[in-house]
Amino acid sequence: MQINDNRTRFLYISWRCGSMRAAADELDVAPSSVSRQISVLESELGTELIEHGRRDIRLTEAGERVIEYYREIESIRERLRDDLSDLAGNTTGHVRIGIGEGFLGEALFRSFDDLGEAFPGIAMSVRITDTVEMLRMIGDDDLHFGMAFHPTNEPRIASRFSARVPLCVIMPADHPLARHKQLTLAQLNGQALALLDNRFRMRQLIDLAAIESGAHMNCALETNSIALLIEWVRSGRALTILPQFSVRNDIGAGSMVAVPLSESVLQSLYVHLITRAGRSFSKPTQLLMNSLRKRLGAVAQMEG
Repeated sequence: MQINDNRTRFLYISWRCGSMRAAADELDVAPSSVSRQISVLESELGTELIEHGRRDIRLTEAGERVIEYYREIESIRERLRDDLSDLAGNTTGHVRIGIGEGFLGEALFRSFDDLGEAFPGIAMSVRITDTVEMLRMIGDDDLHFGMAFHPTNEPRIASRFSARVPLCVIMPADHPLARHKQLTLAQLNGQALALLDNRFRMRQLIDLAAIESGAHMNCALETNSIALLIEWVRSGRALTILPQFSVRNDIGAGSMVAVPLSESVLQSLYVHLITRAGRSFSKPTQLLMNSLRKRLGAVAQMEG
């Protein structure tokens, strides 16, 4: 069976964009051209690939298989280009990763240095995003891999490495609660808190623990920026809840402390290095993943 890659690409972009009209805008062609290419592909394969009569694109089971095939072929092509570049002695390439803002620290930057030393001509794209968007982008092959806290289980996402990173209450070093060795969420009742919004898995787990323990949290600030949370604590406006490594420099300077939370679900938070299941990787991507495994493992050992 011959499968036309160009027509398969039209199907893939239509599915990714959500409609043939949106795909036509991206491809800079008429919507009728997109529809015609998909119809011809269905005729060639002898099966319907989309549910017809809808404005949006919804794949049939056969369509899902064709999309999986297309993504795998694109991954293999990318790997072949990288391998040929390696054989030619080039040290170039492109690595695309997604991370949460809380990972912007020494472990990440040293891993970037490892990559740059081994592949001086490498280019990188780093997307700072929440877990939900990261999972989508990895599943769609827009990113090679990502690092996320406790991602939800998805069949097309694989965890390549995980390390336990307990959540702590982050506060100024002179705060009255700073003398405690451990805290419960209930002990934060009445304290102004600055928290990530509920698109983040970390916040979802905090809310779950609060419900289970009957704690009433006073969320004075909700944001998608960890940098803003930390600044809110620095200014004395609120406390926040994050892994210790997110404020390692402030702790080292003596201006902040991190007191572990006792709730089991918050002691069992894991950071995962995630990829699309079955995806293959170039040498630069593998090197960066291995470096991050090593450095995140060392951080987890210190904090766990």
